[in-house]
Amino acid sequence: MVRYWRRRISWGLVFLASLIACIVLHSRFSGQTDRLAVAVEIPPIASSAQVQLVQQGIASYQSGNFTEAIAFFSQALSQTPSAKERAAVHSNLALAYRQIGQLPEAIAHWQQAIEIYQRQDDETSRHQVPKLLTEQAQAYNDLGQNRRAMKILQFTVELAKQNPDLQTQAATLGALGNAYWTVGDYEQALLSHQASLTLARQLNAPEYIASSLNNLANLYISRSQRYRYQASIAKIEGDDRENTRLIELAEREMSAARSAFEESLQETQAVGGIARLKTLLNLNHLLEQLPSPDWTAIARNGEQALELVATLPDSRDKAYVLINLAEQLLKVGRANPSANLQPSTLLAQALAVARTIGDTRAQSFALGSLGQIYQSAGQTPAAMEFMQQAQLAAGQANAPDSAYRWQWQAGRLLKATGKTKEAIASYEQAIATLQSIRSNLLAINKDLQFD
Repeated sequence: MVRYWRRRISWGLVFLASLIACIVLHSRFSGQTDRLAVAVEIPPIASSAQVQLVQQGIASYQSGNFTEAIAFFSQALSQTPSAKERAAVHSNLALAYRQIGQLPEAIAHWQQAIEIYQRQDDETSRHQVPKLLTEQAQAYNDLGQNRRAMKILQFTVELAKQNPDLQTQAATLGALGNAYWTVGDYEQALLSHQASLTLARQLNAPEYIASSLNNLANLYISRSQRYRYQASIAKIEGDDRENTRLIELAEREMSAARSAFEESLQETQAVGGIARLKTLLNLNHLLEQLPSPDWTAIARNGEQALELVATLPDSRDKAYVLINLAEQLLKVGRANPSANLQPSTLLAQALAVARTIGDTRAQSFALGSLGQIYQSAGQTPAAMEFMQQAQLAAGQANAPDSAYRWQWQAGRLLKATGKTKEAIASYEQAIATLQSIRSNLLAINKDLQFD
């Protein structure tokens, strides 16, 4: 996995007639979007101290110490006079901030880099703009500002077409497909993801192909859920023929999703790493939703995922993989009580990783999930303590999508212990938090709204 991190961000120095520096950033897209390689050519660096600061920042980044990396990059930025050099360091800072969940800061640094490149009139700068716009749009999408992300990406797709870089085009189309998906426009999402997959196959890049297939599979699952909802409405209205038709469509979508995930597993067999981990977890999520879940297959996939996650360096990806794994193993344990599973151990590991990298949003999810485990075990005081810590971390991270979950769970715990007044206050907090993100939730689930 060391090689994996070196691909993501590295500093190369070439000594010819004069010192030439090249920053190569391999950045991540959160969720299931494609990886985007950002290569920035910059002029000679006059200060050896600046070179050392950037090298130290990259070493810290590779070891998972993102807070320290930010400190080194910030120092380097203050000593960087050249515009292109500053753009490159801003890009590094954006990546590091995203790794610790501080997305507004990441967006701001990408904006700085984008504006610098837009002022340059050369081919290299023109190639960087669509890449960084895609990165920035993904961060907006992660913040729940889905329509803003979509507008940026619609513009960026056209901009990327002016470049011969198929990787950028594939990544941008994948990100646009996810933006369409989050606002419920499944048809446009399908077109974007299919176009992204076509380019990924032309590139013959397993990670890009796997990511595009995952995007498509997740879309198929969402369409299946929509068909099932529509089928339930048809059944209530007494339209048995429409109910049957929609159920068949839902099953067809789930079958297509499973085929896409299985093909993605084949693509990631050689590369392994986070791409294969995400595919295993996504496939398990699908298997859980089947009328008769295959818990044996889910457990087997979980064991393989556990082996893979042990090889990952500490990162935001690792924290969320551990949280998802814990939740899946908890479900396996409920279906098979004799299974020797320890989801709480995985959540403790996720919490440790999140604290190490300084990601308070990931901390909130790990703490809240631990609270749910203690709640299921009937250990109410411990569960309440974890829920309160989860709410505090969500507040520090400005993560309402996490906060409302734990406010609601805390309300349930308080109600179960007879503290009705406190429970009502907690439920009211959850409702208020939901109201703050209501527009995004409605956009995501617009097919569940009545006209």
